Amino acid sequence: MRSNDQHIYGTWRGEVEDCGLRPDSRENWQRIVNKAVRMPMSDLLFETGKPVFVKHHSRLTAITRPLSKSHVENIIGWITKTNSVVFELNGGQDHDSGFTISDIERQDDYGVALRHRFRLNLTPVLFEGGIGFQGIARYFNPIVPTCESIGLEPEIIEYATPEQGGVGFLGPVGSGKSSSGAAVIRHVLEGKTNIRGHIATYEAPIEYEFDLIESNCCTITQVEIPVNLPTFGRGARNSLRRATNGVMVQEMRDRETIEAATELMATGCPLWTTGHANKVAVAFARFMQKFPENLQAQAFYGLIANMRLFVSQRLVRHKLWTPENPKMTCLREWQAIDDDLRVKLEEAGPEKHVRVLQQFIDAGDLKQDVRASRSMRKTIRMKYQAGEISEETGHQMLITYGYHARDLEGKVHER
Repeated sequence: MRSNDQHIYGTWRGEVEDCGLRPDSRENWQRIVNKAVRMPMSDLLFETGKPVFVKHHSRLTAITRPLSKSHVENIIGWITKTNSVVFELNGGQDHDSGFTISDIERQDDYGVALRHRFRLNLTPVLFEGGIGFQGIARYFNPIVPTCESIGLEPEIIEYATPEQGGVGFLGPVGSGKSSSGAAVIRHVLEGKTNIRGHIATYEAPIEYEFDLIESNCCTITQVEIPVNLPTFGRGARNSLRRATNGVMVQEMRDRETIEAATELMATGCPLWTTGHANKVAVAFARFMQKFPENLQAQAFYGLIANMRLFVSQRLVRHKLWTPENPKMTCLREWQAIDDDLRVKLEEAGPEKHVRVLQQFIDAGDLKQDVRASRSMRKTIRMKYQAGEISEETGHQMLITYGYHARDLEGKVHER
């Protein structure tokens, strides 16, 4: 809805669902966040001089009136549990962490209030010629998803729990890659694979909490970087001493985490991770570029030797999407890396492997019995023919992934 008194929301002229509260106390802030989590939401935004916004896949809705500087400083203190962060922001530093807000109404199966987790970034920004603060909090649903609830393809599930080696979920921010990784770990905990024993996760921050997932085959321990251990490198060394049977490194975001993940992949157990790459074919190149030029080849061959599966995904609007029913659908491509493909990539080397890998993925479209791969082109065709995406979305996504819009009408080989 739109407010008749739009001016009271500052310069904002978009959607408003005012909860009628001001963050004058910790309790009111908790109620504001509880209002937000009951709306379709991917992010919660708050900033000096602006309303609190709920963001859902680029769509913004204001849920309060504009915040004062003291409001935002109080919020930062409540969610970080320290006053030092405001001083850091005033000194020109940003801040990354996570926080949890309890649900004021809903409880889990054990009668405990549900906990809503957020990944937080705080940044100093310009405000009236001085310094204000902006917070962007990515929301993680308290319910750990299942493979079925997110529509994870059976072929991906089949290759996502190897005896040893890495499984990487790729995509842009907000593509659901963390949810896919969490669903696979839940699949393991529920005894649906051959993996048994101790699972460890290393995250910054922890996104999904697995402590309420019942299991008769595995125990899981979650470590937050830098709260519990200072770095991902320390986490890798720690894992080697903990006799782990499966490891999750939240994101291969830099040289340190990639080196740590590669070391863990070679220890004899599966490793799950995520990364920012828009296509499977460019994944190795993307990670390799995090290294100095003289170490890139070494990083490339280390990853080639130890990765077992890459999945790239993107969330797009479902054909039935409306503002009242913001339904999304997930497009995925994947490639399992077996010995034959590994040899081809090693022969191509760091300079030529991207084209070789893309050609290998696309070649799978011509085969009806291939489970180890599917191109994004084929996925887009299948989603279009199933009535899940519009023609406009199909054309847009084909072009985004380097194909022709006319490929939408190509024949889909059913599996």
